[in-house]
Amino acid sequence: MKVDDLVNTATLGNSNMVSLLVSKQEVAYKQCSTNDIPRPMSNIGYRLSICFNIVLTVLAVVFITLYTRSTNSDYNAKRHHHNNISICMPCSALGITDDVIILPVQWDRLTDGSGLCCAKNANHLSYMFRITLREKYDAALLNKSDRNVIAAHFFIDAETLFDNHSIRWNEFGGMRTAFRTDRLNITEDGMLVIPESGLYYVYSFLTYKTDNIPSDSEEMINHYLFRENPMRPLAGHQLLLMDKQTRLRGWMQYQTSYLASTLHLLRGDHVFVGTSNVSAIYPASMSNFFGIFKI
Repeated sequence: MKVDDLVNTATLGNSNMVSLLVSKQEVAYKQCSTNDIPRPMSNIGYRLSICFNIVLTVLAVVFITLYTRSTNSDYNAKRHHHNNISICMPCSALGITDDVIILPVQWDRLTDGSGLCCAKNANHLSYMFRITLREKYDAALLNKSDRNVIAAHFFIDAETLFDNHSIRWNEFGGMRTAFRTDRLNITEDGMLVIPESGLYYVYSFLTYKTDNIPSDSEEMINHYLFRENPMRPLAGHQLLLMDKQTRLRGWMQYQTSYLASTLHLLRGDHVFVGTSNVSAIYPASMSNFFGIFKI
């Protein structure tokens, strides 16, 4: 055999041997790959696995939904609470006095003694502003059109009856029916300052709850109308009008007293209301008032 033929034969043999080795390696790889694949589960186990996965998925969805709703509810509650605190204003500015038991549906009265009323939600904020601005506009028109009018009407400030045991008057009581024209001033002590001499009609109405009076107090209840004038200090307190009543006995007893008259008052006079027992006054603003107007 020639050398070239021997070389070709050897090459062919090597080639066949390599092909055989490659074929054996591929078979071994396929067998290994096949052995790595788990055997199929039985039909019952397969179905149980699917059902278990579905149940887990449903439970997860329910949990996420409930958690989201709970979070939103807490957030809305906090936001509502924040609104109640942030959009408050004095009840008196809204015409809501202490004796108003049933409030309009838009408002809540705070119970912390602050005297504030709050809108229940932000939708009522614009309503609040409309009330306030409208009343200020109407008051401005009243003062502008009646600049020469001297008149006022006040309701009692119930808080001062408990805090200071004294009579003070509120310009915002009576569902905003109280008023005072610009020419008439009132002091912190509840005295009306007369701006010019002339004839004035003065009136005062008080309600007493007599079971508030201690049993050892006097039997009489007195209601006064006084005046004093800083320009006439020697005159002192002058009694203008007086009502004297015998005190009623018993539980839940009420008495009323009304003083009214046309009086000639002088410029600078301070006119004010007095009583023999402040603690006996029934603390409802609509039941106690004081007013004046120049004739």
